[in-house]
Amino acid sequence: MEQIVSHLTAQRKQLKQADQLEDPGRISAMIDVALISLYNRLSRIDVDLKEIRRSGAILATGEFGRRQLGPFSPITLLFLQTSDAPFEEEVWRTNIVQPLEQAGWDVQFQTATIDEAVKLGLNNFDWLGGILDSRFISGSRTLMNDLRVLLKREIDSNRGWQSIRFFL
Repeated sequence: MEQIVSHLTAQRKQLKQADQLEDPGRISAMIDVALISLYNRLSRIDVDLKEIRRSGAILATGEFGRRQLGPFSPITLLFLQTSDAPFEEEVWRTNIVQPLEQAGWDVQFQTATIDEAVKLGLNNFDWLGGILDSRFISGSRTLMNDLRVLLKREIDSNRGWQSIRFFL
């Protein structure tokens, strides 16, 4: 883990240089790779890897979801998991968030099931925007697809939200 943190720290330092600030997509791509590597290391916890991949996913949200991450922007994440996930939020915090924070990044995250994420989105426009801007990083792509299907169904069933369908 120290090697990953050291590498992320060095890359972050390099990205702060003026000639590196022109391409926010490059910064996002670097964080994507780091998140995939950190997610793959979850196999070191005492849970079957297939179970981890079935029951959890990392989604990039906000600026990061739009691939517009700057060197001082927060990394915003949604850890989507099933209600029967064999691990708690602390696993996400310890194994994914902390290494990024140790490398100097500001990480903002939310852990939610699909139903919780949809409920939050329907009650909070900022959260809804984050979900609509989200993109899959690693884990169960099925969870992300299910989130989008349920969110679309909920918006379709509420006539006051018809204009939002454009973004889905």
